[in-house]
Amino acid sequence: MSTAILPSQLKRIHMLRRQAGLDDGDYRALLRRVTGKGSAKDLSPAEADAVLRHLGVAPVTTSSAGRADGPYAGILRALWFDAYQLAIVRSSADTAMIGWVQRQTRVSHTRFLTEPEQARPAIEGLKKWIAREAGVEWPAGKGDVIGAKRAVALAQFERLVAIGAWKQFAAHRPDHLDLAAYAYARRIGPNAFEHYSEAHWDRLIQKLGIWLRGAVKARAAA
Repeated sequence: MSTAILPSQLKRIHMLRRQAGLDDGDYRALLRRVTGKGSAKDLSPAEADAVLRHLGVAPVTTSSAGRADGPYAGILRALWFDAYQLAIVRSSADTAMIGWVQRQTRVSHTRFLTEPEQARPAIEGLKKWIAREAGVEWPAGKGDVIGAKRAVALAQFERLVAIGAWKQFAAHRPDHLDLAAYAYARRIGPNAFEHYSEAHWDRLIQKLGIWLRGAVKARAAA
């Protein structure tokens, strides 16, 4: 069995690094924090998987029991990924989300949530839990995708400020204008959030998620 990183893993790590806007210093700090190594070329396949998970990629599962499916799997997976980006769950994998659904609804798998009244306790329960744990203020309007993404990014920012990890723009008052300045400096999107597309918010959430998970992990280890 090969102990060298797979070419596909290396390519994916570099692609996600670019998408997240990680400069060389941030990128190598991430590698060292997760694996103790400073270059992706030196990683083993298992270490590469750990880096990919930290960059927000769930491990691929071929088992149908461990893969979320059903008509409401998509929204549940998206909400669970929000929880991961907010650093309130450790794994973004379907198996972790399915376990939460089992505890919340006593339904053994997302595929059995076929009707709205069956899925509502899991969806609303997950949203309320995320709001309580991470301070997310979900938009009132249903289907407001950009509003939901904005709410997640602002909660990430507020969590970073609360734990003392927000350093880049410390000279400014820590408000949402400071987050917009950070995003613009990182070339994530325009200088005003009202012009952000879903893709812009996704890039910002990914960047803040990497930072927040690292900060929470470092704080726990201190």
